[in-house]
Amino acid sequence: MKKYGILYCFYIFLLLPLLVLGQDRIITKKNQRIECKILPIKDKNFVYFQMLEDGELKYTLLPKSQIKKIDKNFYKNPILNLDKKPKSPTFHNLMISGRTGLGRMSYQIDPNASPQFKDFQNRERYGFVYDLEVSYMFSESFGMFAQFQNFSSSVNRTYQFINPGNPGNPSEHIFRSKQNMPSYSLGINYNTLFNEKALMSFGLALGQFHYKYFSDLDIFSLPATYTGSDLFYSLRVSGQYKLTDNLYIDGGINFISAALFSVKRDMNGSIETLDLSGSPWSLSRLNFMVGIRYGISL
Repeated sequence: MKKYGILYCFYIFLLLPLLVLGQDRIITKKNQRIECKILPIKDKNFVYFQMLEDGELKYTLLPKSQIKKIDKNFYKNPILNLDKKPKSPTFHNLMISGRTGLGRMSYQIDPNASPQFKDFQNRERYGFVYDLEVSYMFSESFGMFAQFQNFSSSVNRTYQFINPGNPGNPSEHIFRSKQNMPSYSLGINYNTLFNEKALMSFGLALGQFHYKYFSDLDIFSLPATYTGSDLFYSLRVSGQYKLTDNLYIDGGINFISAALFSVKRDMNGSIETLDLSGSPWSLSRLNFMVGIRYGISL
């Protein structure tokens, strides 16, 4: 055994000059990045390499079954230096994001409504959405985030209705509505790395929303404002692409599951609480968003 140990050390000593060349990177199946110099030792089960650990150069090995990708000569300038430790961590702990896009509510339109009301309800489904998010990553794969998101829409349409007394001269009526739905949530992130620049992110969050809806349907009903709040949960799938060392483009879809079981109605100063438990107002929606994300390594 002593003989083989001496031969192994001698073999490693002969390989040391190779370290002045371009150095390598190993990405494991757990998305851990290892900055190293792979040694030309042929083995069908293991990869041998040299790396910095606690400020010291060490020789080690890794089972090939645990390796996702090997990038030879990835670092053109030597990174293994006895006087310098590699950066730790090699990922961004703090991420700040801003996104905007289109939201579509998923409630059902009343099948018994007139064509004019159906068109109006369908237009109310769509709105502008934006969010601001701060996330902290405990590792390259797992983290937590806090998010503010707002959905808003405004519809103003003029519709013609048949005038029973004068069918040849239809009456015109203006339908107006505005809605606003800010929300606050906390959630968890899971990231999976595709390559050095691209990754996929999955998020699950729980939070609270506040809803305000104004409706004015001309002569068919008095103007009224409805307000309410409740809990919601959301699911998010997004892709991120690295533009610079710290800046990413971020785009994806976000599903919100929300409903109101009671609202306050303000009609000309007369406030009344309406119980909707028998037929809750569905405020669930699907958001299509794109934005930017800025990463900071702490």
